[in-house]
Amino acid sequence: MFHTFKILTDARQPRRGLGLLIGGAIVASGLSIANPAGILAAKGSEGDPPALAPCAGEAQAADLHGKLRARYIDLRKETLALERERNTLKAARETLSTDLESLRTLRKDLDAHISSWEQRRDADREARLARLVNIVSEMPPDKAAALILNTDDDLAVDLLIKLDAPRSAQLLALLPAERAASMANAITDRKP
Repeated sequence: MFHTFKILTDARQPRRGLGLLIGGAIVASGLSIANPAGILAAKGSEGDPPALAPCAGEAQAADLHGKLRARYIDLRKETLALERERNTLKAARETLSTDLESLRTLRKDLDAHISSWEQRRDADREARLARLVNIVSEMPPDKAAALILNTDDDLAVDLLIKLDAPRSAQLLALLPAERAASMANAITDRKP
């Protein structure tokens, strides 16, 4: 009995299980489907199988059989279509999962390349800045101040930070007051 109930409630085939379960409930309650018009006939004596209502004739029975057969075929086609769609979605989900993992790997590689490039760029900038510091250190103060005056603020601040303090003070003294004040503020605001 338990095995039968397990088959009836099998979640993998919900339509079959539900249909059999409802059919079993109808039979257990003593009712049966009488005819296509939907009339229900009462069960006979206790223990007898439910009586089927008589059909008007073989033509009506054949018609009912044909309709049931057509409905069965339609349900089977629908079930097969749903299984194909489920398999297609499963394959698409697996492909998407694989593609997502590939994208994550590519992103890690790209982040590593960007980090490496930024480190090389920063090292190259530091090397060029060190060379410029050496050049400005050897220049006469008035020409070095003119150079700082005509460069962009970031480069000028970096240059003044890298120069030794007496040389930076000498160059700031030669700059116009507004420019010297903005450079001094930028130097103090710059994060190490």
